[in-house]
Amino acid sequence: MKVAFITSEVVPFSKTGGLADVVGALPAALERLGVDVKVISPLYSCVRRHPLEQLPNLVTVPLGGGRNAWGAVRKSGRFHFLEHDSFYGRSGLYGNGTGDYGDNPARFVFLMRGALEYLSQLGKPPDIIHVHDWQTALVPLYLKTMYCDRFPNTRSVLTIHNLAYQGRFWKGELPTTGFGWHRFTYRDLEHYDDVNFLKGGLIHADALTTVSPTYAHEIQRSEYGYGLDGVIRTRAGNLRGILNGVDVGEWNAETDPYLPACFSAASLEGKARCKASLQQRYGLPQRPEVPLFCLVGRLADEGF
Repeated sequence: MKVAFITSEVVPFSKTGGLADVVGALPAALERLGVDVKVISPLYSCVRRHPLEQLPNLVTVPLGGGRNAWGAVRKSGRFHFLEHDSFYGRSGLYGNGTGDYGDNPARFVFLMRGALEYLSQLGKPPDIIHVHDWQTALVPLYLKTMYCDRFPNTRSVLTIHNLAYQGRFWKGELPTTGFGWHRFTYRDLEHYDDVNFLKGGLIHADALTTVSPTYAHEIQRSEYGYGLDGVIRTRAGNLRGILNGVDVGEWNAETDPYLPACFSAASLEGKARCKASLQQRYGLPQRPEVPLFCLVGRLADEGF
């Protein structure tokens, strides 16, 4: 089986959140099962710090309105990177300290269509293309329309890592995608008179997954659906919540050199020492009988 991942970030090359961790670890796990995997992501400035092989491929990417953009491809193992300095040669992945980049629609249309152009050069198309969040969510619709001849048997999977981020833009950006105005309806890409990239993926992907069974249920409710719960309920039969796993090659309490003491399920003595060290570090009383709760969360305004 051949599987291609298209993603806006991937560990260890680029990261803002858990999406990058998943796309860094899952392809390696699939390869161990004998799957032929490729991962395609932008060549951000931070990616250039890693050793990369220059490939001969040059992709021509239509950006709507008669515009074309060109990009080279570089490679590191299973990871392939689309190079376009005016889009990706910046300090941030999605924005800077003042907000999101204004040309994000074009930046990620370039990623989606550039990845499809590149994959179409490589011989037999992948059996599955796995895309992630709004930055690549239009790929399922591209596969069913303007790229259907080149990928006649390829199926798509869209994973929702965080429904709050949807790629919702002014409707004047629709031509950038290459789709006509007949797609600007509530049954397709239109969402409260805007273009919504994630909505397009939710409607057209062959399968939908998200990061846990609980989250799969939550996003079908109005309080967690961010305006797309009705769309998700219509696709509930194609939605699966798959709990994020742990890459034990990266996170292993038995071998982690950064822990004050290692531990395992067979011996928890080291865990008690870790707890005492954490209590000391944050000025808490070192009392082994007192429960210690920690929370890791994001400091972000999760709007549209």
